[in-house]
Amino acid sequence: MKEIEIKAHAANHEELKRTIEGLCPLGSIHTSDTYYFSPDKGRDATLFRLRLSGGKGIVTRKQRKRIGALEVNDEIEYEVSDPEAFREFSESLGYEVYVKKEKRGYIGTVNGMTVGLWEVPPLGWFIEVEILSETDDERTVEAAKDQIVSFMDELGIPPEAHEPRYYMEMLLSQ
Repeated sequence: MKEIEIKAHAANHEELKRTIEGLCPLGSIHTSDTYYFSPDKGRDATLFRLRLSGGKGIVTRKQRKRIGALEVNDEIEYEVSDPEAFREFSESLGYEVYVKKEKRGYIGTVNGMTVGLWEVPPLGWFIEVEILSETDDERTVEAAKDQIVSFMDELGIPPEAHEPRYYMEMLLSQ
């Protein structure tokens, strides 16, 4: 599955939350992510995430591509029944923790877009708007980008608030 997404800094997250709630119901969510990599093979070649959320463990491997603030990710994702055993398994194979990330916030769906309003300590509040697609051809990506940017414009989020860096980059630079 292809994930086409833009995230932006959410300066006034309370007001933004009320605006989004006027468009769709929002559910509360908390995720705890641990990113692993193999030092022998390099970060980009081996990076994956173990996410704990709602009592579930989800493993995700993303092939990432950035076009400005737009992320186009090819995701492989599956659930693990025992996250702690998976953690031990990964570490026994030589994988190491690269970075950890917590996200708390709200999520909903508007016009086929997943909208998340997240606090990412210590980075602050962000809005993420994503569209899932079977393909990532140029036409599909451009149409998704236009839809996302238009929606962010409607919410009053200016392009200069769009964040081109991955959370990982921001966390590691702290």
